[in-house]
Amino acid sequence: MKEEHDQALELQKRADLRRKQAEHEMRVENAKEEYIKAWDLIEVYHSDRGWKTLSQSWRTFNQLTSERARLRAVKEQILIRVKGFGWDKATHAWSKGNVPYSSMELMRHFVDVVLPMEKDGVPEKPLLKFQNNTTKYTLGTTSALSVEHVDVNSKTTEQIEAEAMIERERREMAGETDRDANQQTHIIPNIDENLIGFNIEYCFSYVDDDGGEYYAWCDGVVEDIVNAEKRMVDIRWNEDKVHKDDVKVSRHQLKIRGWNGKKVGAWRKYVGDQI
Repeated sequence: MKEEHDQALELQKRADLRRKQAEHEMRVENAKEEYIKAWDLIEVYHSDRGWKTLSQSWRTFNQLTSERARLRAVKEQILIRVKGFGWDKATHAWSKGNVPYSSMELMRHFVDVVLPMEKDGVPEKPLLKFQNNTTKYTLGTTSALSVEHVDVNSKTTEQIEAEAMIERERREMAGETDRDANQQTHIIPNIDENLIGFNIEYCFSYVDDDGGEYYAWCDGVVEDIVNAEKRMVDIRWNEDKVHKDDVKVSRHQLKIRGWNGKKVGAWRKYVGDQI
């Protein structure tokens, strides 16, 4: 009878352990995902897209031409502080009583409450929101030949952070994410003399060895404004990344609808190699 009782107890322990391990792994994966999102938001903050001063914030907000665009922009800036920096006090509801807050109402919260929080600086990295409680299980019984000790929480905070960063880079390499796109300004650059010297990326279409089409970004510098009205410019390409027989300078139209797009003819600021 004791042996049967021990076997039943052992099965129950192992089932409970599997459940605990599954719950733990889910918590780890959720923590990784939030950590990746937080890093993405911090990266946006440090790009041209991040609103860092009062004058810049109002200038960008007032240049946006639609309520939808203003809402999207100011919500993003608030989320950078809440989800990226982990500042819960920066939080603001998006609606009240099923009535959405206007972009101006959220903007007032941003400039009056959120921006002043940065007077003492901002975090260099996000905080991993994960409580790694030590839980150990002892499998086996005193009547068994061996006793197995199992630690449910086998990963340290540092390991979880490292795995999250590896996954973040894997997604970028695989083309599942495009972090450069998330760092572009909300306002399309004007085609004028100020654009000369602009570090640019332009999207081209290529054909692979199997005859399939794919898109790729090429970076260079705007060398000349050919026709501002028609938005035509000359681009000098990065010689370190083009074939020796390729043209070094070519002429292109920087269409308004092409700004930060995803198809042939799209263009954006070159922010540097991420990987």
